[in-house]
Amino acid sequence: MDPTLRDVLARLDRVTGPLEQLRACFKEAVDVTAVSPSMALTAARKVLEFIVRDIYKRHTGNEAGTQPLENLLQRLNKDGCLPRLIAAYANAVRELGNVGTHVFENLTKEDVARSLSQLTVIVQWYFEHERPNGAEAAPAEIVAAPVVPTVAPAPETKRPHRRTLTLAIPVVLTLSVFLVLSAFLLPPVRAWLFPSANPPNGRPAPDLAAVPATPAAFKGYIDVIVYDPEDPQRQNVRLNTPDVLPLKPGDRFAVEAEMNPPAYLYILWIDADGKVNPIYPWKPGHWEERPAEEQPVGRLRRPEALDHWFTIKESAPGMDTLVLLTRDAPLPADMDLRAELGEVHSQTMQSPHATAWFENGALVKNEPGRKGDFDEQTLGDPVLAAQEQIRARLGRWFPYTRAVSFADRGK
Repeated sequence: MDPTLRDVLARLDRVTGPLEQLRACFKEAVDVTAVSPSMALTAARKVLEFIVRDIYKRHTGNEAGTQPLENLLQRLNKDGCLPRLIAAYANAVRELGNVGTHVFENLTKEDVARSLSQLTVIVQWYFEHERPNGAEAAPAEIVAAPVVPTVAPAPETKRPHRRTLTLAIPVVLTLSVFLVLSAFLLPPVRAWLFPSANPPNGRPAPDLAAVPATPAAFKGYIDVIVYDPEDPQRQNVRLNTPDVLPLKPGDRFAVEAEMNPPAYLYILWIDADGKVNPIYPWKPGHWEERPAEEQPVGRLRRPEALDHWFTIKESAPGMDTLVLLTRDAPLPADMDLRAELGEVHSQTMQSPHATAWFENGALVKNEPGRKGDFDEQTLGDPVLAAQEQIRARLGRWFPYTRAVSFADRGK
């Protein structure tokens, strides 16, 4: 048994008294996940509300009262009490909880897995930054108190401030059991919590610190804006615009990317010759110049200034590809991404108008404006092979990827 799991179970065995109510609440959520995802999502929202109300009281000195969870999150975010990534995750958990409570939709176990993956990151942050000594400072027993208020505020008590710490203990402990048990109930959670020890490229599995422990339910895109200084019909247009392809030497372009929730983004350019260059967060084209500090990003444009552009250079005719790699946490500084990906073969084009968008290595077919012109049935196509290579060699580092490939006329 994993030592961390053994420690969690040992701590849970010591939980007694009123705290057992919280444990029972989480256990009930686990039991109903398969039969009622809506109830499980509501339980996850209650955990979030407990954390948010506690942070609100600690930072403002006031009870949250009857303020809605959305208003509390807005206040904490405005006051800088929540990192942008945590605030984004919290809103996602809140929205899923609202769907589970108020909306009649066909929810699934996968919806629960998405909520729990983000909630876990929130709980980890909460104990690291808001309650770093919570477990040690907690008394052995407390007076019974309401469990995770939803609308009405918890009644004020005369207990010393330090005793409020004890309510934080079961949140992380019972949530840990929730996730462990969910690993056997939900295939996506099981895949995230227990990744294969033998990655596809044959390299040893990385340290746990290098891999996002709980990938969020990311959704995003990467696109190209084209600017031809000599043709007004090809200025500030996108790849799906008629007659914009193929791109040619001298064409200018900008890269746009968006990710929800915000995350740590890494953008690569694979040219028709198969050469891989960094675009972001590195200095474009310079693997050795990566910023020491990075921040979660929800949307970006590179070059950042609207009147600045990259330029298509002379190369062999083929397909150029922009790859968007997404993580919950910054990529370890000592990780050589170029070496990890390995050599990429030349990218020949199917036609001068070929375009293709990919999500997690699969061809995108139903997104407005990203239908593309590409035959995925072509055997041995190098563009498809490159997507398979990205997922096989980088998938353990990046739980979510997007890409766009487009024809480059070359010399």
